[in-house]
Amino acid sequence: MIMEKELNQLEKEIKQRQMGIVEERARFVSFCIEQYARAKNMSTEDVVSLFEKYGITEHFCEFFEVLHTHGHNWLIEEIDEMINNRKHRQRN
Repeated sequence: MIMEKELNQLEKEIKQRQMGIVEERARFVSFCIEQYARAKNMSTEDVVSLFEKYGITEHFCEFFEVLHTHGHNWLIEEIDEMINNRKHRQRN
């Protein structure tokens, strides 16, 4: 009985940590969208569409641990480079 209780508590803590990670990544992507919109004088809706078109959101979620440590100027440059590279690949 005690072991089952401890297992349930552990499962609950794991789920809470996972939700925290998801929320952290969502905040980071939101930050990137807002910063890119401001830098490019675009609406956030247009930036979301652009990110979806070129897979930017997925990339930033996947590599969150590395990317979130960089400043917003570097992130803007990184996004521009990713979009340009993906546009070039689509043409070929």
